[in-house]
Amino acid sequence: MSLERVKQTYSDKLMAIGIDFSEFKENFPIRFYMSYSEMNDVAYYSYVTTSGELIQKIIAQNMDGLTTVNVEIVAKEKTTEELVNLTDIAIENAKITALKLANKRHKKLGNILTIVDSNYKAQYLNIYKPNVPQKHSVTVTFEIK
Repeated sequence: MSLERVKQTYSDKLMAIGIDFSEFKENFPIRFYMSYSEMNDVAYYSYVTTSGELIQKIIAQNMDGLTTVNVEIVAKEKTTEELVNLTDIAIENAKITALKLANKRHKKLGNILTIVDSNYKAQYLNIYKPNVPQKHSVTVTFEIK
């Protein structure tokens, strides 16, 4: 089957599930990189979506002459406001824990001395545990009186 025929057949299969192949962009860097090991006429395409459902539909399209080589999941970056809110929640959690520890030792919790926040806007997906949320940790040091 020729490359043009594979592309047309794939385009038809995608159209049948509501995906327009014209939204796929040819990925020249990958084609260039892979061309050293390819013996046949090939093409590489990229498609960007935020829909997990669409990704599954695309991957499910099997046919002769077609291989899904790579699926890359890029997590949305947190906004500054989201980072601030998460950090505020983490500091409150640290305060609750520190207060309980201070009370157990019959001490009073003082002011915050330091806050170390090494979180980033970038998020990641743990492919081994995709349903485990990403942690947002902050180190808070309190004065004990």
